[in-house]
Amino acid sequence: EDISPLNTYFSAVHRQDAHKKPNGGFLMDEALTPEQALLGMTLWAAMANRMDDKLGSLEKGKLADYVILDTDIVLEKNMLKAKVITTEIAD
Repeated sequence: EDISPLNTYFSAVHRQDAHKKPNGGFLMDEALTPEQALLGMTLWAAMANRMDDKLGSLEKGKLADYVILDTDIVLEKNMLKAKVITTEIAD
């Protein structure tokens, strides 16, 4: 997928690109749950880099860049239409 985190998330969950191809998804037995996809892009990525004491989750004392979306992408089937309302940088 391209650099869009929303497209990456969609692809991980639905195993399709942003054009919803291929039909039915690719190797669906390798699809992630919405929760696994979010963790893979946040906490698990920080853990893989041994930086989870500083990054990867919204906790006091950690650095964070995050977005607020207009929809809950964990519940929303059409997550590709989610719009970023604001971007926050917390330190």
